Amino acid sequence: IDGYYDERVNEYQSSFNSLVNYTHYTITIPNEYLKPKLSGNYVLQVFDLNTSDKPLITKRFLVSEYKVTTEATVRSLSQPGYFFNDQELEIKLDFSGSDIYDPSQNVKLVILKNYNWKEKIVATKPDKIYNQEITYNNYQLLKFKGGNEFYSFTTKHIQTAIGNIMNIDFIDNMYHFQLQPNTDRTFKDYIYEPDINGRFKIDADNVTDPATEADYVYVYFALQMEIPAQGDVYVFGGLTNYGFSNENKMVYNFEQKVYECRLLLKQGYYNYQYV
Repeated sequence: IDGYYDERVNEYQSSFNSLVNYTHYTITIPNEYLKPKLSGNYVLQVFDLNTSDKPLITKRFLVSEYKVTTEATVRSLSQPGYFFNDQELEIKLDFSGSDIYDPSQNVKLVILKNYNWKEKIVATKPDKIYNQEITYNNYQLLKFKGGNEFYSFTTKHIQTAIGNIMNIDFIDNMYHFQLQPNTDRTFKDYIYEPDINGRFKIDADNVTDPATEADYVYVYFALQMEIPAQGDVYVFGGLTNYGFSNENKMVYNFEQKVYECRLLLKQGYYNYQYV
């Protein structure tokens, strides 16, 4: 990078007219103190000056250069036995006009599923080369589990329970959103429902700037299962930074036969799934 590896986050605002007081920090990259020189993979870590040995936030991001024309096709897997579960990919890269030398040897393809680094495919060799176009279509490698659409909910409305919100309570000067219980969809048919692929958007009713005026609320998740799963179960997606921690780990309620979890989230529209 050009600049400093360590820099204070100097842009911040106090919350306005919210029940939960908080400070909203913002950092923009590149800025006058920190500018990436090269395209590639980066990690941003944020520390508290008082506990500088452990990061508060760790976030991956990419700096990209659009040097190559990309064409991708997704379809149901044609191999017997996989048809109803998996999706295969064919990807073509056109290097016409680029300065990349011998792309068949010097290019590595990395594919992420829905922005999730824990589900990725790495292809190091193309399957077909024609002039300046290389094609990856090894369906044994280039396949993902199709999965289902993400669940979704919105907490922007605090007066009315809509969508997947079962009820809203106001306890100890905070709002508590109880979601409709979900059921295990592992062996159920796929149902189409538009989503935002695991991400979220901060939003609230009747505010000018959601970044500083949206409130923090408790959201209660419930996954009904007759018997506990073989491993641990987590609430997963952008709302948990695609990670696994004690905060988003669900606890099985043997009396109710349901997995339960509570998360403190800023008001907005969220996608999530269970992993």
